[in-house]
Amino acid sequence: MANPISIPAEIAVGVGVGQAVGDIVEPKLRVFRREQSAKYPNLALKPEDAALLVVRAIPTALDPTQEAAFAGFDAERFAALTQLAREYPDLALALELWRRKEVGEADVRGWLHRHGYSDAVVDVLEALKAARLSPADVAVMIQRGIIPDPGFLPVGPPTAGGVVPPMPVAPIDAVAEGEDFGFDFERMAALTRIVGLPASPDLAARMYFRGIIERVDYYRAIAEGNTRNEWRDVLLDGFRQIPTAHDGIEGRLRGWIDDAQMYAETARHGMSREDTDLLFKITGRPLSFHQVFIGERRGGVYDGPTDAIDPAFLKALRESNIRPEWYNLAWAQRYTYPSAFVLRAMAEAGDLTEAETHAILLDIGWPPDLATRVAARWSAQTAGGASSYVGKAQLQLWNTTHSAFVAREASQGDVTTTLDFLGVAAADQATIIEAWSLERDLTRKPLSDANVRKAYNKGLLDQDQSVARLEAMGYSFEDAQLFLQL
Repeated sequence: MANPISIPAEIAVGVGVGQAVGDIVEPKLRVFRREQSAKYPNLALKPEDAALLVVRAIPTALDPTQEAAFAGFDAERFAALTQLAREYPDLALALELWRRKEVGEADVRGWLHRHGYSDAVVDVLEALKAARLSPADVAVMIQRGIIPDPGFLPVGPPTAGGVVPPMPVAPIDAVAEGEDFGFDFERMAALTRIVGLPASPDLAARMYFRGIIERVDYYRAIAEGNTRNEWRDVLLDGFRQIPTAHDGIEGRLRGWIDDAQMYAETARHGMSREDTDLLFKITGRPLSFHQVFIGERRGGVYDGPTDAIDPAFLKALRESNIRPEWYNLAWAQRYTYPSAFVLRAMAEAGDLTEAETHAILLDIGWPPDLATRVAARWSAQTAGGASSYVGKAQLQLWNTTHSAFVAREASQGDVTTTLDFLGVAAADQATIIEAWSLERDLTRKPLSDANVRKAYNKGLLDQDQSVARLEAMGYSFEDAQLFLQL
């Protein structure tokens, strides 16, 4: 290879040597350097890179100290260079570690010095260890009484305790906290006053209608909330209390308003006429099924005329929740009928004919077949022209015989004689006597307390039996023993 240093003579004559050398020799030198570097690949690391190998603990076969020595750095100088290559926590991280007590003040000061801060600057930066509350947090705490209000609020939170103890107040200067974030007194006051919401528009409207607040107070509630001011008047009308759709339907059911007024009331709530009619049917009730049955038995008609109904009765119906189509049936069953016992006595006495008895039994709801048979049976007692007085005498005889037999004052023969006289069939007599006998056995007259004591004194009852009988009469155990000794 030609010597890269040789320069043709013609170039050296009449041409600027520096420029010529730069243009012609440099390319040849570049090639020469590459070839030589490839032939001898032992270029030493820069001292700074060798220091980074140590600082970053990168595994290598090289000796970083030897590499630095190639550049003229002895061990002490290389150690200093290594320390310069190390990185240390920045201010924010250093303060965070200090707050968490992971390191001490000396560590933080050393780290800041390594970042180039002077002692005076470090002294100032250490004040940042104590974090400040954000202005938004301070504003909320003032509203809630957690820190003292420096005069930001027109009405502060209560300070007295009640059943529930108040939250302790932290002695933090709200103004100073705000100033640390660049908020002066007025800006901190403004931030505090937007915290929290006033009464809701609905509640504020109700308080206005009740006379608790004035209209301007309602307006202020709108302005201090999240509702735009142009809506305040229409909202006030929207919150005004009016009868419900159900109230409108009840008013129609009870006759206070007519159909047109009912539809107008429900339309105020956005209800259609079809839905109003459906709710009217749901809200209004019919008579009970038994009342309907009895009303029809007595001549009433579903959805019948109401002009014959007594005005007061009709008004009572209208002011109930019974629908109008049931009024005629209700009027038909206005009367109360006598009991079956009274009807029987009147039929047997001849005060009611069989037809009248049958009609009344139907009117009070008896099944037609049973009403027919019972009316015939009761009326049969008066057959043959017997007067009502005869019927009464026969009923009295029946009752007297029954009472005497149950009281053991009449024999079974006496009962048979009476039943024969009254015309009771023999088969029925046996059943009647058996029933009265069971009744007589169940009806026993107990001894009086005086009789119990007499029986005890005569030895007919022992003390335990006597005490038990007296306790059954309501005596206490002690009083029963005392009574026996009187």
